Amino acid sequence: MQWGLSAAMALLIWLTTLAVRLGPDRNIQLSVWQPSQMFVSPIGLTLDAITWPITYAVVTVLVAMVFTSASRGSESTAGVRIFWFLYTGSAILSILADNLLTVIITWTFFDFISAIFLFSLLRVDTEIRQVLTRLSIDISGILLILAGTAFSITFGDGARFGDISSPLGVSLIALGGFVRLGLLPLHFNLPGLMVIRRGLGTLLRLYPPAIVLALLAKLFRAGVPDQTLPWFLVAGISGLVIGGLRWILESDTVAGRPFFILCMSGIGIFAVASAPDTYMGLVSAAITLLLAGAVLSLAEVFTPSHRVLALGAAIIQLGIPIMPMGILINTAGNLVKENLPVSLAAIAILLGVSFTTLGSLHTYYAKEIPWRTGESLVRLTFGMGLSLPLFASIGIGLHLRPEVNIWSWILLGFQVLLVVGGFYILRNLSERDIVRVRFNLSRIDPSAAYTAIAGGIQFILAGMKSIADLIEGEAAILWIIAITVFLVLASG
Repeated sequence: MQWGLSAAMALLIWLTTLAVRLGPDRNIQLSVWQPSQMFVSPIGLTLDAITWPITYAVVTVLVAMVFTSASRGSESTAGVRIFWFLYTGSAILSILADNLLTVIITWTFFDFISAIFLFSLLRVDTEIRQVLTRLSIDISGILLILAGTAFSITFGDGARFGDISSPLGVSLIALGGFVRLGLLPLHFNLPGLMVIRRGLGTLLRLYPPAIVLALLAKLFRAGVPDQTLPWFLVAGISGLVIGGLRWILESDTVAGRPFFILCMSGIGIFAVASAPDTYMGLVSAAITLLLAGAVLSLAEVFTPSHRVLALGAAIIQLGIPIMPMGILINTAGNLVKENLPVSLAAIAILLGVSFTTLGSLHTYYAKEIPWRTGESLVRLTFGMGLSLPLFASIGIGLHLRPEVNIWSWILLGFQVLLVVGGFYILRNLSERDIVRVRFNLSRIDPSAAYTAIAGGIQFILAGMKSIADLIEGEAAILWIIAITVFLVLASG
């Protein structure tokens, strides 16, 4: 009964999201801060060419997760089911944010509801520390965006995306996004809770990076200073290479999701930094990350036909012109036309797409497992849930109408050759070689450094608390007198 109600509600939200795009772009202003001289930007939400496709992909992930949930054999509690929709709603608000003040508010709400929910599930100290570390990283990203916004307002710009012209302000905002994506500095930290790996874990993994990519797309649409582009290039290529190599060498698709996300984010950022006018490349990366990531996360092989459904993730990523990923392949094609006979940026984009596609083929070779239930309706909805992201990708691609030219098809053919060649190489590598390379790449994981930094922060906070306790105690009046005397002497 609860599953049926959840599925009906998710489907209703999906259909509503599809219907609202039939009209024009929408902008909603929820309130105006006071005093208006200080806060010139209201809390605003916008549904447009950037936010609607990503929102639709987010809701598609929700529907796919709900439809496949019954096949996992464990009944979710009412609280968990409520969180599915609350978390999705907060993600949508974060994507629709019309200005930086709204971004800060919605992102903070998004982070705290996920942290509170995870704390309610955890009982092991190590997992609690992991969540705290992740929350600290996300809050650091928000603080960087807040600093960039404050800098922009202080020096005469506004908090709207089109008002930001300062290179330092844009750099701080971008760095806040990179921190949350795990690109600069590199990190993959999110607790691997076994009980929510495939179900709720899909939402917890896929929504946050899509939100950041939406923000970066709005920045590029408004225009970013040329001085900031090296930041984007460095972040993009690091995610593309490191994430891509680790992703193709992961045998467990679910365990390898952080590297898939890192690589896909890196592809989008690098492509747009190489051709700043093509901001829709970030939208393409966000949509592909969500839809392909949903198939990779939710796919399990109960029958041989499910291996074919699992290939949907690879098809979504391949760069077929009628799908969102075709925008990134078209960007590579434009880079080739402008830089004949060879474009290193285009080659990097194609390699990144090959990495994500190759890694997705692991799902095809997953071990077949028996159904956890004998109900025919559950088996039907499982197939529908895995198929939906593929059809949604085609629909969004047709809606975006990516430019298709001869280079799109040439590079698609080259892309297929890269994937086939990479597949042949991987299939001929010995297990020993793969383990050795995977071990060497794992040394790049800076989780130990983050743990040490977190310990240092806790030490500093403990010291500050001791000082605060001293000031607030019986000696408080003496401190007040001392500070007052100092100010009087300082003022002459």
